[in-house]
Amino acid sequence: MGDLHGRHYQRAARLIWVYKPDWIILVGDILPDFSMVAGRHSRLEAQRLHWQTYHRCFEAEGACTLFVCGNHEIEGFVAPEHQCIPPALAGRVLCLEGVPAEFGAFGFAREKGPEDLQEELDLRLATTPKPRIVASHTPPFGLLDEAGAGNHIGHRPLRDFLLSPQGTTVELVLCGHVHEGFGLGRHGAAWVYNIAGGFVLLEDGPRGWQRKALWTFRDLMEEETLDESSGPD
Repeated sequence: MGDLHGRHYQRAARLIWVYKPDWIILVGDILPDFSMVAGRHSRLEAQRLHWQTYHRCFEAEGACTLFVCGNHEIEGFVAPEHQCIPPALAGRVLCLEGVPAEFGAFGFAREKGPEDLQEELDLRLATTPKPRIVASHTPPFGLLDEAGAGNHIGHRPLRDFLLSPQGTTVELVLCGHVHEGFGLGRHGAAWVYNIAGGFVLLEDGPRGWQRKALWTFRDLMEEETLDESSGPD
């Protein structure tokens, strides 16, 4: 799931209740950014309290949860109890967070350039040299990353890595950030899912990752796929 921005929590909880996944991945911008709250520290505290209240919507018995921060999670926000990777995938999951927003929803005063993004990627690869899965808030450049103005705003070093010989170990990229780019595509050997404002349900089997569902929450409400009378409150 990605880019909920404080919405659809109960619907997300019902999805988890219905499908019973064994691993829940949140690719960032899950929280409201509380742009109406004055001061970065106060906004950070608001996010912490918000997550303490609602984190159980993204948990399930027998499942673990991985929270990758997006650009709307205030710098300093961490969810250490939700950094779980299944033992079978230990050392095979690479996480790339979003660039924190400084001034509400639309201010990106610390936007990273390609050199900074490359440095971050290299640091992650130093400890995870052969990732099987990439959980990145931002899509790889040129794929599922076209914003409303028609500009591609994806992660260039991630794109280059996926197309390099080293990147052939990657089977799956889960990302968000660009709501207009919701959907799936392919970069090198990896299937890429942009799940901004929605979710994908995948099953790892002998033939690789099989897609069981891919929905935006808006479409899910229109289709009424879930029985609203069942599941958690």
